[in-house]
Amino acid sequence: MKRIIPCLYSEFGRYIDKFRSIPYKLDLLKPVERRLLIALFNIAKDHYVKSAKIIGEVIAKYHPHGDISTYGSLISLVQRNYAIGQGNWGLNLFEETEAAAYRYTKVKSNPAINKFAFEFIDFVTWDDPENLSELQPLYLPSPFPVGLIGSNIIQGITFHSTKIPRYSFTDLTTRLLGLLQKKKNPNFVVQTIIPKIPNCDIYEEHPGDFEKILTQGEGSIRIIPKFSIKSDGIYVYGQPPNGLTKIQNIIEENNDQIFKVIDLSSQIFEIVIIPVDKKNYNQTFIDTITDLLTTTLNFSCKVVDDNGVVFVESIDKLLLDCYENWSLIYETKLRYEKNEIEKKIKDLFIISLIKELLHKYKIQNIDNLLQLFLNDYGSQYPQITSDMVKSVCSKYKIQTLLDFNTNTKKYEDMVNEINNKLSNMQNSCFTKFQDIFNSTNEILEKC
Repeated sequence: MKRIIPCLYSEFGRYIDKFRSIPYKLDLLKPVERRLLIALFNIAKDHYVKSAKIIGEVIAKYHPHGDISTYGSLISLVQRNYAIGQGNWGLNLFEETEAAAYRYTKVKSNPAINKFAFEFIDFVTWDDPENLSELQPLYLPSPFPVGLIGSNIIQGITFHSTKIPRYSFTDLTTRLLGLLQKKKNPNFVVQTIIPKIPNCDIYEEHPGDFEKILTQGEGSIRIIPKFSIKSDGIYVYGQPPNGLTKIQNIIEENNDQIFKVIDLSSQIFEIVIIPVDKKNYNQTFIDTITDLLTTTLNFSCKVVDDNGVVFVESIDKLLLDCYENWSLIYETKLRYEKNEIEKKIKDLFIISLIKELLHKYKIQNIDNLLQLFLNDYGSQYPQITSDMVKSVCSKYKIQTLLDFNTNTKKYEDMVNEINNKLSNMQNSCFTKFQDIFNSTNEILEKC
């Protein structure tokens, strides 16, 4: 037992790392988040559905874990604008309000997320990692990790703990384009971007920490909520990712003997902190509250790979690896489309030959058609087999072939266009990325 228990415990830890708590290296999503987005894409793309339907879809097909925790993750996605909710989804304020039960709320997918992360979903690896008899994509393919978009932080604690900052959509785009430019020109200076924490001022704990997080995956920041000092108290308009825990701890320990917090929040966070004794409202009190409002976060950007190995990775490496992988998938999609169009061109050519036979002979049946085809065109077009002719005839009734437009020019133009893209994939990927940015920026910037 002494040898078995540590092995089982280690195996359990690796399972939790990979399937619960640590985000995957290519999309920075935890499995439950990815599975919820997949379910939304599949059944709530165009209209609202009851949240219970999404939860049922996820835990029945992809996620062998509890409905309550799964709904909690869906609430988080809605509050971060990764999905669009209808009904009471709660508010993450000082006095946090709970969302209504999932039998009451409705939800649908965010079209911008669909455009950004699902356009190439059929071209990634699909697997059944937890033996649930249901295939799911290994990750969501996007130009940079979709999980990095937004505000606050990615956290996970198991055998390993991870803490990864999120950034605005525009800042991530700026950083990625700068990194791509630097690959061409090593002297190019890439703009440093700062984590996005709503209504908070953010400072480096040590000089260079912002850049260190980007280039090494580790670093520290200080967060101070925006506040204003008024005659009756200190008005606070934001809170760090982990909330105002110091303030709440002091209140619990001292029963409001030092200061009181009045929650003015409605849809937007706002509190006012006032001293119990107004005579104590001085600079010392202000400095004390400022210190209590200040939070230091130590980031360690840990991600998990296909084998369940957890490792620290820089934001820059995550951006570049994701973009490179997305570029390869885009190329795969282009080659697939080219192959399908070339099949169409070949079918149309065969149809044009069949039409000639239909005008020339009185065709009795498919066997008669095949024999006449071989007699008239077999030596001229040896690459066209009987199976190809049968395949075309199986798609359409022979009579309808007479009315077919067999002009292939538009399809040939499409092939030429794809060939042009394939001949310079670097520019093609950049153009495609610009298109995605232009069509999703306004919405994803609000995440």
